[in-house]
Amino acid sequence: MSTGFALSKHIIKNHTTDTSMDCAMECTAVLECISFNFRTTENFQMENNCQLNDATKDSSLLSNFGEAAGLVYYEAETSPAVSNL
Repeated sequence: MSTGFALSKHIIKNHTTDTSMDCAMECTAVLECISFNFRTTENFQMENNCQLNDATKDSSLLSNFGEAAGLVYYEAETSPAVSNL
């Protein structure tokens, strides 16, 4: 988990969810999803606050991972990462 960071240019689906755990569940339902960005900032529009990615920060170009206010980046490849949400 990386608070205040997000992976860009690898978003394959957007969802609206209530919690990061719900977003993780959306990710596990999509075969290509191996990480996700979740918007936590309450003053932003919460529509499409769950962004599913087909890459991780380590498998993508370094320039695609960066600071993003109000977002939290999660890797969902392994069950321990998902269970720590």
